[in-house]
Amino acid sequence: MNIETHILASNFSKKRMDSIKRADILNLRDELNSKELKPATINKIITAVKTVFSEAFYREDILNNPSLGVANVKEPESTKDILTNEEIGILFNRENHVAIWKDLMAYTCFLLALNTGMRRGEILALRWKHIFFDEKYIVIEEAWKNVTTIGKPKSNKTRYTPISEKMIEVLKIYRKTKHSTADTDLVFSYCDGSRLGETWWRKKFNNALENGKIDTANRHLTPHSLRHTINTRLRDSNENPDKIRAILGWSSEAIQDRYTHWKPEHLQDLGETIKKVYDKLF
Repeated sequence: MNIETHILASNFSKKRMDSIKRADILNLRDELNSKELKPATINKIITAVKTVFSEAFYREDILNNPSLGVANVKEPESTKDILTNEEIGILFNRENHVAIWKDLMAYTCFLLALNTGMRRGEILALRWKHIFFDEKYIVIEEAWKNVTTIGKPKSNKTRYTPISEKMIEVLKIYRKTKHSTADTDLVFSYCDGSRLGETWWRKKFNNALENGKIDTANRHLTPHSLRHTINTRLRDSNENPDKIRAILGWSSEAIQDRYTHWKPEHLQDLGETIKKVYDKLF
């Protein structure tokens, strides 16, 4: 869609490949930027262009690759925030889930994200066969790669994540409301069994924040914040960091550190420790 809308419909596509210079690609990037597209979208489009020219150069259809040295557009830095204990209570109180999420599917979907830290593509590709209720874990082996294709998770590795008894209870209650619950059916889908998309995912979360009157001023809260939240809470509970990375699908401590956000409520226990240390001295 991006290629058709922003490349093939532009004057850039009317040029012969062997006549295109680096300046032409830079001009295309500037043109895309002037349309106020998101940096991530611009970078996807430019990456597609660079891929075409790299392949053409490799095949020796062109003598030079004008896309070399064309950098991506820098995205504005924005640090994800996490939900506080109070906000979690507001959003995920079972007695109030209809007022916040409007339907049981959305409540169950995002509660699972909060409990497991699963990515959007992983949760929306989840099938009932992946949930082992008796053993109390989920196997994460599939994820949506784009609108129509399911592949392996981002790490390209199957992983396992535990689920609590309360989460299992909610999943079982939700399953009874589904029209079809075959093992191969998507856990979260429209009534006809078709997949939910990014728009549904984003709107449901944003509407819940609004319904719960969650303060988002100067805060970057997105559904992915739930992944940041579970990591921070587990680290605050002194759980084994290796095990945390295993269930969240990370290979390095550096990545995990970017998902850790210490709040005052996580640091209160250190106050008592500091007091004990200095009480011995004066």
